[in-house]
Amino acid sequence: MNCEARQEQLEQIAFEGGSEALVEEQREHLETCADCSSHFALLQQLIDEARDARPEAISPQLRASVHERAARALRASRANPIFRGDIAAPLAVALLALPIAIGQGWLWTQGLSYLLEPWLPTSVLTGLTIFYAASAALTLGGLYGSLPFAIAYANRNRLEAP
Repeated sequence: MNCEARQEQLEQIAFEGGSEALVEEQREHLETCADCSSHFALLQQLIDEARDARPEAISPQLRASVHERAARALRASRANPIFRGDIAAPLAVALLALPIAIGQGWLWTQGLSYLLEPWLPTSVLTGLTIFYAASAALTLGGLYGSLPFAIAYANRNRLEAP
């Protein structure tokens, strides 16, 4: 068994029963391995400090600040993100811009087809047109489609900020 696995065992032992729960094999390993013995000593020290710790009173200012931030986060999470204006407006713009982008790609490929028609067969030009229009539609569609969510995320962070 390696030291990492032994240290996981020692953690369970330290939290459950302390050094009294160690078996002979584990005691022997702690005597020979400096890493495991320092790890176990640190665990026991932390457990002892946690037992001796006394709770401190929270200041009213800190309590009010935490309450206010939690209330803001809850309000932001309860708002329906689909019907809010911060998503609907950019999504509408994206839906309008996408056909324009596809049309622009189609016009570019039509112009390219007109110029290259004497040198390239029609099937190659058709393939280039379809490839260009599809790649432009997918790329711009992904970009425009992500804009509303980026804006909503920024607005949500703004609402949750102190």
